Amino acid sequence: MTIRSSGSDFYCPIPARPQRSDAGEIEARSMRWMESFGACEPERVRHLGASGINTLFIGQFPEAREDYAQLFADFTTYTFLWDDVFEDRLHTRPRARTIADLLGRIGVLERPRLAPEPTDPWRRAWTDITRRARDLLPPDRYATWEPIWLRAYLGDCWEVFLLDGDHHPSADEYLTLRRHTFGLATFTGVLDLAHQRPLTDAERQDPAVQAVAETAEVIVVIDNDLYSAPREALIDKSGGASITSVLANHYGCDQTEALARSVALRNRIMTLHMKLREQLGRGASQAAAAYARDVGQLIRVVLDFRLLNRYTAPYIEGRGAVPVASVVLPAAFSETGADTSPPPLPSFDWWWDALDE
Repeated sequence: MTIRSSGSDFYCPIPARPQRSDAGEIEARSMRWMESFGACEPERVRHLGASGINTLFIGQFPEAREDYAQLFADFTTYTFLWDDVFEDRLHTRPRARTIADLLGRIGVLERPRLAPEPTDPWRRAWTDITRRARDLLPPDRYATWEPIWLRAYLGDCWEVFLLDGDHHPSADEYLTLRRHTFGLATFTGVLDLAHQRPLTDAERQDPAVQAVAETAEVIVVIDNDLYSAPREALIDKSGGASITSVLANHYGCDQTEALARSVALRNRIMTLHMKLREQLGRGASQAAAAYARDVGQLIRVVLDFRLLNRYTAPYIEGRGAVPVASVVLPAAFSETGADTSPPPLPSFDWWWDALDE
């Protein structure tokens, strides 16, 4: 499956930052940490490590404290590998077991120090990283992680049921649930702490601050859907949804038109994101302005994931690394914004209300 988009129509004015010097060391520690649990084939872990996913990801946050950077790297390693295994087994795994596993992880979040030591290697890794997060984060911030992951895992259950093929979500429903399943709020919720520029409670409740984070989370979802399409086709996730399949079903159009509509949608949201970022840069505190820039960097770094072997030659259970036909997105992007009016996404209309103008 080959899907292409030209740089001239893809809006992303956020440049990549210089890499932090210890990113490779953090990457190596993260892969050793994950491999120590024996949760999946060592070859799968090494395949992900060879891509340099955390060197790219953590490298874009050179000012982040090392303990936060390591936590971010380990969360990334764990969630990407668990997602790979979860996706590969969706067709054969009993749904009741899948839901029980997800609820078990929520139980660990609720009581990380009281949870019994699990025997399942995936659960052991999850318990370890959850306990470290509980020790690192202030209590009020850790308290936000349980609902973030509860929504993520409920969204995973929603994705499982979509495999029946008897429900076709709207773009609004799809992006609402998919935003949760991607789990980027795990990072957007603590980036200010990682950079030692904590937002006040009032700043965290500011609609513009919340909207700049949520727009980034949804842009990342759309971008990931676009560049992971060849990988998803290889896995043959029949019945699963993506932003292009959702729009194709809604408009009754082919894949090419659906791709164009997807890019146009993310460009409108990206244009709003940049306006919110400029607004916070003008009238907010230095901490809020820096937070908006750091959140925007997540868009760029996840967009650059398209170059990793997870998408160009994904690891398939029993087959190893399998090259796919193409990488969807281009090497250079437009710096020209798009229509600033709200698209037909009623759950997100409030983002535009957060603009001063």
